[in-house]
Amino acid sequence: VKGDEVSFPNAALTPENSVNGEITIAKSLLDPSGKQKLKVSLTGFATRLNNAIIRERFQQSNGSPILISGIDTFNIFANVNASRADVYGISANLNYIILSNLELNSSFNWTKGKVLEPNERPLSHIPPVYGRVSLKYQKEKWSLQYVSRYNAKKPIEEYGDSSDNPEYATPEGALAWHTMNLYANYNFTDKIQLSVGLENLMDKHYRQFASGVSAPGRNAIITLRGKF
Repeated sequence: VKGDEVSFPNAALTPENSVNGEITIAKSLLDPSGKQKLKVSLTGFATRLNNAIIRERFQQSNGSPILISGIDTFNIFANVNASRADVYGISANLNYIILSNLELNSSFNWTKGKVLEPNERPLSHIPPVYGRVSLKYQKEKWSLQYVSRYNAKKPIEEYGDSSDNPEYATPEGALAWHTMNLYANYNFTDKIQLSVGLENLMDKHYRQFASGVSAPGRNAIITLRGKF
């Protein structure tokens, strides 16, 4: 049960199958000493789902689309097979050694999904554009790393069925957000390490896509690791 919805089993449900394709283009550049200076990669992928499993309104054996339990009335939903659905997107990564002890990393992901038959519409569980940028300084026993994580906006019209939890979104959909985070590590010995993290430095209020719970605000993490 979820809100005013209840899930029913579907005896007619069959397994989905997929046809997948992926292509990656990567390039590395070396510095004069022969060490890797820069590496970039771009991956494109596509999946065709046949008999894709999606969540839709359903009926009882008597044809009723609702279930009455005591004083409560629920709309009936179930997993059913769609004829076809597509998932496709791109993923990009970058690694750049700025100096011998300063390194830049970045990742970017874009995914789209839609049910083709019956009735073309968005596919559920497709995240908005998201990625990560980090800058790390490493010197002998310690390191310092800045990390920014981000999500783009997902318009409400691109939400799939109720499993995307549109009730937790704003009227416009999932809003864009980014966080600023700082991490430090110090190795006392090769077996003892201290880690300190300061996350969401700007104390930004945001929610992950499809989540009904706000993400943590500004917080600190202290970890002592030991190997024996």
